Amino acid sequence: MDYGYCIICKSDLFIVGSWRTRSSLNTEIVWLLLQVARTCNVLTPTPREPGAGAPLYSGYLWRQTTNLKWRRRWFCLKRDNTLYHYRSPPETLPLGGAPLAGYQVIRVPIADIKRPFAFRLVGPGAPITLAAADEQSATRWCAVLAHSLERADLAEEWLDVGRRNLRLAPVGLSQPDCAGSLSLLCRRPAGWRRRYCVLKDACLYIYAEVTSNGALGQCLF
Repeated sequence: MDYGYCIICKSDLFIVGSWRTRSSLNTEIVWLLLQVARTCNVLTPTPREPGAGAPLYSGYLWRQTTNLKWRRRWFCLKRDNTLYHYRSPPETLPLGGAPLAGYQVIRVPIADIKRPFAFRLVGPGAPITLAAADEQSATRWCAVLAHSLERADLAEEWLDVGRRNLRLAPVGLSQPDCAGSLSLLCRRPAGWRRRYCVLKDACLYIYAEVTSNGALGQCLF
């Protein structure tokens, strides 16, 4: 019984294939077709991507500016864990956005800012102070943001692990899901290149050879 694998990269498509030959008349071929996720249109979704950028939660909130004035804006929490704000719902180009990785949401007492139903996002950047129209809306926004913040932190932790693993040799990746040599179809220079690959935690690490001290790159699934 023979086994084999191959990887084909073309434009934004990534194709992983495996074959298994039981006999001269019985060959099984399995293909996995992946496509690179594009992020260039996060702020302005294109018509060819129906539903792109659809918010997880949205609504009007009051935002405190740097000069301590309040502006009513339409806020949208999107799937990229970023809180965008617009002048009004029909607009597609946001006035700004705040990535939520590393932030936490806290309630702000009315005595501190003289405004009810307020809450604040505190994190690596400047704090963002917001206020809702009523207690029910404020509670709902805090719950949704807290859940999104938790997901953002988990995603960032996963990416950090992946970045650290790039500096490890193949033998340094403990308990991989799969490991072995694959043929990678390169565009520059064109042609097939044999590479040693390790699949671990939905991430494919690509090495020049099994004795390499670090990975050439990675593919996140």
